[in-house]
Amino acid sequence: MSSLSRIHLIASKFLRSSGRFVSAAHYHSKDGAYGHNSSCDSNLLDRNNESSFSKTELDNRIRHSKVVQLVEAYRTHGHKIAHLDPLNLMERKPVPELDLNLYGLQDDLGSNVNTEGVFYGSETQHLKIIDLLQKLEKTYSGNIGAEFQHLQTQEERVWFARLFESKDTIQTSPDEKVDLAKLLLRCQAFDHFIATKFATVKRYGGEGGESMMACFDEIFMGCTKHGIENIVMCMPHRGRLNFMTCLLNFPPVIMFRKMKGMTELPPGAQGIGDVLSHLYTSVDLVYNSKNVHLSLIPNPSHLEANNPVSAGKARSKLQTLQSGHYSTNKDAKPGDKVLCLQVHGDASFTGQGVVAETFCFADAPHFSTGGSIHVVVNNQVGFTTEADRGRSSSYCSDIAKMNGYPVIHVNADCPEDVKRATAIAMEYRAKFQRDIVIDLVCFRRWGHNEIDEPAFTQPIMYKVINSRMSIPDLYAQKVVSAGFCEQKDLTEAVQQFNNYLSEHLNEVPSHENKPFHLQDQWSSLVQAGDNITVWDTGVPVESLKFIGSKEQNGDDWRTEASFAIMLWKEKKNAKTKYICASNKCQTKALGEFYHLMAQMQDDDEKFVSYLRMKQDKFDQLLNLVSEDLTKTATNICKLISPEERLFVKKIHPTLQRGHVDKRLKSLTDGKDIDWATAEALAMGSLLCQGFHVRISGQDVGRGTFSHRHCMLVDQETDQIYIPLNNISESQDAFLEVANSALSEEGVLGFEYGFSIDKPTALVIWEAQFGDFFNAAQTIVDTYVTSGECLVMVLPNGMDGAGPEHSSCRIERFLQLCDSKEDKVDGDNVNVQIVNPTTAAQYFHLLRRQMVRNFQKPLIVAGPKTLLRLPAASSTLAEMAPGTHFQPVLADSSTMVAADVKRLVFCSGKHYYALVAERERLAAKHVAFIRLESLCPFPTTEVQAVLKQYPNVSDFVWSQEEHRNMGAWSFVNPRFKNLVGCELRYAGREVLGAPAVGIGELHKKEIESLMTATFS
Repeated sequence: MSSLSRIHLIASKFLRSSGRFVSAAHYHSKDGAYGHNSSCDSNLLDRNNESSFSKTELDNRIRHSKVVQLVEAYRTHGHKIAHLDPLNLMERKPVPELDLNLYGLQDDLGSNVNTEGVFYGSETQHLKIIDLLQKLEKTYSGNIGAEFQHLQTQEERVWFARLFESKDTIQTSPDEKVDLAKLLLRCQAFDHFIATKFATVKRYGGEGGESMMACFDEIFMGCTKHGIENIVMCMPHRGRLNFMTCLLNFPPVIMFRKMKGMTELPPGAQGIGDVLSHLYTSVDLVYNSKNVHLSLIPNPSHLEANNPVSAGKARSKLQTLQSGHYSTNKDAKPGDKVLCLQVHGDASFTGQGVVAETFCFADAPHFSTGGSIHVVVNNQVGFTTEADRGRSSSYCSDIAKMNGYPVIHVNADCPEDVKRATAIAMEYRAKFQRDIVIDLVCFRRWGHNEIDEPAFTQPIMYKVINSRMSIPDLYAQKVVSAGFCEQKDLTEAVQQFNNYLSEHLNEVPSHENKPFHLQDQWSSLVQAGDNITVWDTGVPVESLKFIGSKEQNGDDWRTEASFAIMLWKEKKNAKTKYICASNKCQTKALGEFYHLMAQMQDDDEKFVSYLRMKQDKFDQLLNLVSEDLTKTATNICKLISPEERLFVKKIHPTLQRGHVDKRLKSLTDGKDIDWATAEALAMGSLLCQGFHVRISGQDVGRGTFSHRHCMLVDQETDQIYIPLNNISESQDAFLEVANSALSEEGVLGFEYGFSIDKPTALVIWEAQFGDFFNAAQTIVDTYVTSGECLVMVLPNGMDGAGPEHSSCRIERFLQLCDSKEDKVDGDNVNVQIVNPTTAAQYFHLLRRQMVRNFQKPLIVAGPKTLLRLPAASSTLAEMAPGTHFQPVLADSSTMVAADVKRLVFCSGKHYYALVAERERLAAKHVAFIRLESLCPFPTTEVQAVLKQYPNVSDFVWSQEEHRNMGAWSFVNPRFKNLVGCELRYAGREVLGAPAVGIGELHKKEIESLMTATFS
């Protein structure tokens, strides 16, 4: 079935339906909204009251209050004296809070205490204080330390204490010990193999941090226990290759080819590749006879930038699985079936702001993934900067306490304790669906890479490192000494692994990489080609009117009445609309009214007779239908009794008048379709075709400029209603409106991650103002412009707002694109950059993004003043079948082409200022050509336009940006090389800021650029 057929099918099902479609569309209410199922959060409440104490426990706590204080002190401060450093260089100062004298217990060490309700780590209920003290030191000050007393609820704190104090019951079986020893030794053997065969390669090995393998292995095992089917993982370079080879079964031959300078890409794949330590993979793992799918995302060298990307991808998987906040199951939890696993370095975890941004929205509506597991591979040094110089906090993990997340510190020298700490983390995440951090305190055997000499800057640290055994050898020695296996068993395992690596090394000359792109959810798409393709993105006008009417508070009978009355007043092919309204109305009486209108068509007398016959309910309607539309809707409301007013939403009167009623009128008239209406029609039509839509950013529900209002707020209940999620009873795709935290890098990264996992969804990130994306430049540089998805909408325009809030810095994106100066572009440019000037153009851009058979990032220089500019509005006919996005718009005036002597090329809203100036000057010899698309550069379309003006002698590029900004430096060589046209520049002069901040200067600049354009 074609996409447009789906629209008609949904509409027809709706017309036949006699019931009502009520979705969970109010996330301020208990029902939530699409993408935020409030029952998920309520399911996490402590229904069993696990945090409360019994009367016996309370009495016991009061009786032994001094002991309770001591236990609480260890829970809070015990980690400060824990044995966490495998190098034993970490200074552990005395902790006054742990002094027995502080609690008056120094003379009672032999006294017995009842530990019921006090301490949970004892097999017996009664302990001597000295024995309790030893247990507290072993529990909280051994090889594992915990910080959890800052958790926000008593339930969490008590639950965590119970589990942590009984952690010794988490045992590793003899077989598991042997398997763990072999895993660590394989990790070490991988590094030794690479060091031997590729001595000069920077592999960023795992030596000194091999215990991370124990951590990951335990996480994967825990996923099968907790029903996790998908893991989305981000990881920096340290130990990445070891991990991929030893646990993810990534073919070493691909790495070896890369080390020899060969490509990692399969034949026919478009791309330039990345460095060895940025390889990624997707794999099905088997643990406990269950499959767990893991996706290890690409990582840039801009450390931690991959955090929000992994979170966004995990969120997308929840939507695909209809799990978590996308589930309709009343027992759903936020992180059901999907886990986001984030691996960090100690220095970057503290220093990179994107970490805090990602934490900021980790539990926020429309961003929550049900809790991430964070593993900090703590080298105790960042490149060459020691920890005490690289942060102000005690621990690199202290940033996690900002949101009240627990932290478990563990000594990497003790792999079994690493597994134990990880098991606790998995249990906490499963119980509370919140983030938790594992601080794996290890060391780095070599420098930042294997070629560096770390002793230049850390001589004492590396004297210790060079004099000690490796972690795998130490643990293997322990396992053999305990009699769990013989040394030869471990030696054979290492030899088998080395043989495996050698076999892959021998395969390098003959190996051909298998395709890994355009698989699974991407399988219906193709790579973009060398030519520009045109896609019919129009939608039948009647379908657009239907969608538009529902977009405006579709479940509110007052709006339906307004729409129906307007159609009656117009008397133009209204029958189906009336039937539609009658089936959807909230009251029987109003339904009869609609049915009559459907039958009578143009028969005014029949209508009047009917009204007179129904005077008990409609005797006032005869006069109302000729009144002002707003009054009509309001007065009709008064005719319905309060008990009949079901699902009525009270819209702010300004929105009712200036947004709802105005939009309905434009839909009825089929003209004056403004920017926001066109966007709503594009989104709604895509929803009808089965494409989910997600729009994210600061204030996107209302829109920065109060233009969008895709979510309406009831003025009496504060409930939020999303009309586009109520188009049809058979609707199976929905709009998620994600008003985001005040974050750019984090949120843009999140949306990119969401988009790459779901190419069948339209994902839009809108900046509050265009230039605010510069706070997310890392995501743009390392992900967006090298990826295949996402729409970025950047409000743009030089309108006197000052250096900020003006330009979207479109020149930066043009510098990042791979458009050629001397070759005609195709669809396969890395990014598409547009500056549309009409509502219809924007409509087609959004629809084209989904209906074509390939994906490319779309950068839209969005409007500000054009949002409400009448000249920028469109008609429904411009969105009808057979229409599409036009890369170039010719002059729409009625001037004679032969009279044109000057041809001015421009882009964006600047066009309307030029038109106004032309009218003022009566400059009939000047024509304007709009470049709506900048990349790919529309060579063919520009050439076609030039042929229409045979007498032009002056070709001008006019822009509102300064000469060193905007599109000038991009278009100039392309006009010269591809079009054969020498352009003259007309615009602002060079400046070191995007715009001036003085109003008088702004006006002078406008006068100057207009003079340059028209003189």
